[in-house]
Amino acid sequence: MKSILLALALLSGSAMANPYNFKHDHSEHFLRIEVLKERGLHFEIRNKLDTSKRIWTTPMVTRDLLTRDFSTKVLGTTLENKDFVVKVNKSNLCVNVYDKNQKLTLMDTCPIKMDQYWKGLSIHSTTTKNLYGLGQYFTNPGTADGDLIGRVWDPLMHGHGNALRTFSKGANGYAMFPVLYSMGKTNENFLFFYDNVYKQMWSLNQTPYKVESYGDQIRWFVFSANNIRKLRQKYMKLTGHAPVPKKDVFGLWISEFGYDSWKELQGEVDDLKAKGFPLDGAALDLQWFGGSFYQGDVDRTGSQFGSLTFDTKNFPNPKETIADFKNRQGISLMPIEESYISKWIPEHKDLASKNFMATFCGTDSPAELTANPWWGIGGMLDWTNNAAGDYWHDLKRNKLTELGLVHHWTDLGEPEMYHEDSCYFGFPELGKIKHADVHNIYNFKWLESIDRGYKRNKVTTRHFMMSRSGTAGIQRFGSGFWSGDIGANMNAMTAHYNAQMHMSFSGVDYYGADIGGFHRSDYTLDGDANELFTQWFANAALFDFPIRSHTWNTLNDRVTSPSKIGHTASNLANTKLRYKLFPYYYSLAHNAYLKGDAIINPMPLVYPHDLNVRQMGNQKMIGESLMGAMVARYGEWQRSVYLPKGKWFNFHTEDFYQSNGQYVHKISAWPKGTFQVPLFIREGAIIPTMNIDNKTMNISGKRKDGSVDTSFNLLIVPSITASVFTIFEDDGQTHEYKNDMVAKTKITQVLNKNILEVTIDKTLGNFKGQKLTRNVELIVLAKEIFKATLSGKTLKVKKLKDNKYSVQVSKVNFRKENKFILNLSAY
Repeated sequence: MKSILLALALLSGSAMANPYNFKHDHSEHFLRIEVLKERGLHFEIRNKLDTSKRIWTTPMVTRDLLTRDFSTKVLGTTLENKDFVVKVNKSNLCVNVYDKNQKLTLMDTCPIKMDQYWKGLSIHSTTTKNLYGLGQYFTNPGTADGDLIGRVWDPLMHGHGNALRTFSKGANGYAMFPVLYSMGKTNENFLFFYDNVYKQMWSLNQTPYKVESYGDQIRWFVFSANNIRKLRQKYMKLTGHAPVPKKDVFGLWISEFGYDSWKELQGEVDDLKAKGFPLDGAALDLQWFGGSFYQGDVDRTGSQFGSLTFDTKNFPNPKETIADFKNRQGISLMPIEESYISKWIPEHKDLASKNFMATFCGTDSPAELTANPWWGIGGMLDWTNNAAGDYWHDLKRNKLTELGLVHHWTDLGEPEMYHEDSCYFGFPELGKIKHADVHNIYNFKWLESIDRGYKRNKVTTRHFMMSRSGTAGIQRFGSGFWSGDIGANMNAMTAHYNAQMHMSFSGVDYYGADIGGFHRSDYTLDGDANELFTQWFANAALFDFPIRSHTWNTLNDRVTSPSKIGHTASNLANTKLRYKLFPYYYSLAHNAYLKGDAIINPMPLVYPHDLNVRQMGNQKMIGESLMGAMVARYGEWQRSVYLPKGKWFNFHTEDFYQSNGQYVHKISAWPKGTFQVPLFIREGAIIPTMNIDNKTMNISGKRKDGSVDTSFNLLIVPSITASVFTIFEDDGQTHEYKNDMVAKTKITQVLNKNILEVTIDKTLGNFKGQKLTRNVELIVLAKEIFKATLSGKTLKVKKLKDNKYSVQVSKVNFRKENKFILNLSAY
């Protein structure tokens, strides 16, 4: 009797339930609604009621946010809790969502063709002014600006969604992250997440908006918040926070397609070091395992794809050489890997015998890829089978880890090549095993297998992946993203930085490009290659992770190192700027890990009420205190910069600006004889910095004499409004920061009647190698500093230039609070 009453309660949608179920009046379709805490709703439309389970989620979702709210009241077809009023129309299963906190209707959603395989939703919102997210989709070459209003994310008739597609004389990655942010004119906000891994058509050029896809069910989430930043935090909790990468990921890396030997790579490293460049890493393309690239009808029986073993003819003594790069030269290496296994190597037979490869459907035979055999002929590993991923990791990557390699460059993961008649392990609980079922989750599962392998084997060193494809949630595996085989031209570069804006909304903080363009030739270039590289590199030094130039150079007829192409002095100055600001970036990375905030913020995330920045991708906030204004035009030696309301300082010149939300003009891109992107610092900023000179070897502060610089430097912009910044420090290598082995030092500043107080709180927490007695330098922007003291002791004040002063003190004890008092003349 109890089971019958429970079933009736579930069907009627009573408060005993959650999900709440509503049957369509004219068919066997059901709408299921889970009301979630933290202002969230989870929906599903399906053709069969299943009251025994919660709404299914794809692997994109972590479920951490999916705590159900059982306080919901039900009256007929209306659900109500403290956050929402949800009204259901049973005649068409349309849903109206009213947000009680924002006091507005967020949206009306209606199913489209719910009884067909190609189905979806219409989304009507009267408050939407701007839309963001949806991952990486390239459009509008030549501009970094633009939200998603008016755009169509078209997966193409014969595509599956994620793909490498022609764009601006290159081949860029298109990757679906099915998250859409809506901002209203007066900052009304909602987040819509379409929990589907099939290809999707997003039509945002019509009213109502539409999303259509394949699939048996339609599943989606809605979240609301009064602040767009909080919405991103909810999304990051839903799909997973990014761990903090090793320090080297924040530095300069060199790369090309590709280095033919250790000797060639060492030559590039030596040239950079001779010219004063710090360096943190080098990426090894397929030549490291003996891979080659040919076009035309050639014998591919020698292909080594899938071996993932060093070609010892050109890369001899890998253990000793890798150790030398790491220990003596302070450089990490990142080898490339692909999912393709040549049929001519033993690994193919081994994987086939274990059924760990994609197979022709209905057989146990690996699906053979022959259509474009540039890499060889063979099959592809089935990452959707966790057992296959675990086996491969233990067989191959464990050996690389033992050599000291913990960074992985995952290429061709869209996947670029596949057989339409392939079957996979897939999602057996759903009966989804064909290629279309797994295409857009394939690279996700690859990255997951790497992360799982490191955790399963209890490797203490942090790992990082640089991926060309993926979907929502890859960030939680420690993966970054690069934009594909981009063309060498300004149109492509600017579009990349528009894509970065939407990728930041989509949860990807560690994002970059092949600086200078992968496809570089007379056909792709639209101007001087050196000027293009100089500008691209300057932008990347502020916005990319890692800073990595890369180009197609199999004939060794091109250069890609910043010491050899572009304006060398400018490239060096921009590299040193990134390294100088590294402690600030690293603290932002910790904050992103803890809270889900962005590192490179699209302007609307920091200034949601300023309608002037809603489509602005050419300016970006680094954290909340620095703003970079990219330059991407030949002969553009100065530009206009929009300054949101407040006081701002030109980072390069220390010029002061009071803005009411306006443009300032003729800001130089050659402020000190080198090309540098205009960079502004906000009043009240507290920016930790590191010492950097020609003896600095890498971003960890290692110097040529073998010492490590642990100085504690702060750049302060005084403000009468008190401000706070917390500096995070750890060992930079291991996962111990997750076990609270991290030092947190809170800094505050406040200006009161020309008396500036800068307080360095007692450092909390510890980590291996921590220094609690350190030299401190304060760089303060002020018209003049008359006196500076620490604990009553007068300190020496040094004028660096107009409006910039230095206060230094040796051997400061960080086991206690230190308060600096500065008498100054402020702006």
